[in-house]
Amino acid sequence: MAELATWAEVDPRLHPFDPAEVADALRMTAPPRPEWCDGGWVSESAVWEWVSSVGAALATRYGAWAYRWHWAPDAGVRVIDRLPRPAEVPAFVTDELVKWRRWLESLDDQFQRLRPEPGDPVESWEVAIAQLMTRVVARSTGGDDWQRPCGLVLRWFLTENGVPAHEARALVDDAIDERFSTWAYLTVTDIGDISERLARGARGA
Repeated sequence: MAELATWAEVDPRLHPFDPAEVADALRMTAPPRPEWCDGGWVSESAVWEWVSSVGAALATRYGAWAYRWHWAPDAGVRVIDRLPRPAEVPAFVTDELVKWRRWLESLDDQFQRLRPEPGDPVESWEVAIAQLMTRVVARSTGGDDWQRPCGLVLRWFLTENGVPAHEARALVDDAIDERFSTWAYLTVTDIGDISERLARGARGA
């Protein structure tokens, strides 16, 4: 659910959000949090099922963007590793969702400032892409865990600037190629190479 392939699906300008409503949304539709068993969770799959169910409840209220309520790249430890006690669930989920929302709002600001104008040369796209990658990597908690957030942001940036979603995915997958299929730290050279390849593809599209 909620692949979030385009910026329109997560654009804060298009999806109103009131954090005060989160607790009500959870009480009405989300299942109870899994219990502990013998010092651990019943199963990791049960925890992820709960995380997904919480996302579905939030998406019903706020839109598809909220399904990924635990995805803020600078959130730190995985949600699955620090789930709260039952009484703390509403505050915990609200806090995570607000982090995700604020990250999207910061992206919106960057997209507006970096938006290429029609007819801009490929270098304008290249500069914008390099700046986005640099900022996303800087906010990721692990310097070697940048592929998912960077891939998302670059696809969203392309779709926001007129590239169809299927082309955006193909272009980003081609630019962030098998060299980065496992944990790897980005260098300035890597960012320059990826930005150049993606900019030329995007400008052509």
